[in-house]
Amino acid sequence: MRKIANPLLVLLFAFNAIAYSNAQSNKNLTSDESLVKTKKVEVYYFHYTRRCATCNAVENESKKALEILYAEKVKAGTITFQSINLD
Repeated sequence: MRKIANPLLVLLFAFNAIAYSNAQSNKNLTSDESLVKTKKVEVYYFHYTRRCATCNAVENESKKALEILYAEKVKAGTITFQSINLD
């Protein structure tokens, strides 16, 4: 039975093939009319239960940035922020 030379090489080739096919399909999009318009943006912050001070600061600063830069959209519910614990 023949063994595959390097599984990492096979995965790299597969990802490259997928990326190439996506790039080819995106060439068909020529105008803004063909792009999907979204009505809502959901911002997710993924974390674990045990977090350092930097991790907590990243979450807090991300919330602040959204509230400052996009205050109207956050109040309207167009942009939401959700912190998700992966544990």
